[in-house]
Amino acid sequence: DSLYWDINFPPQAMSVYVKFDLLTGIGTGDGVALFGSTNSGTNPRLMLYSNATAMTALYHDGVTQVTVSATAAPSINDTIEICAVLSTAGSLTLHQSINSATATTATASSTAMTIASTWADWRLWYNSRGATDRGQSRLYALKVHTGARSLDYMRALS
Repeated sequence: DSLYWDINFPPQAMSVYVKFDLLTGIGTGDGVALFGSTNSGTNPRLMLYSNATAMTALYHDGVTQVTVSATAAPSINDTIEICAVLSTAGSLTLHQSINSATATTATASSTAMTIASTWADWRLWYNSRGATDRGQSRLYALKVHTGARSLDYMRALS
């Protein structure tokens, strides 16, 4: 199943943390979390998903897109923690821990990137990329915080 929450804050420097069990093999395009209701085109969105080999974060400001993938691939029944950090400078950082192991970090940036003035839609989706590409996972936590926050900081939030 997938679900969503209505949100009422604009795109900004932010951190999105998700902890979940992967119930099937890592698929192509399986959604984990999505700000904005569409997964294609030039719609402003921040998205966490699988790319068939690793967990990936994508930010699109309506003109430019930046994507970053984790360095390790999870397996079926792994507990995954991912934290995507969007900065106002156009960088996107992805922290990932599998089964409580030491986190790995990957960063991508674009000097042309800006923070969009609005999302494509005012929803935060879990286990989906909008109405498509549903993932198969068991949710433990989904947390959103303003500003750049570490994986440890997001873990500790209650």
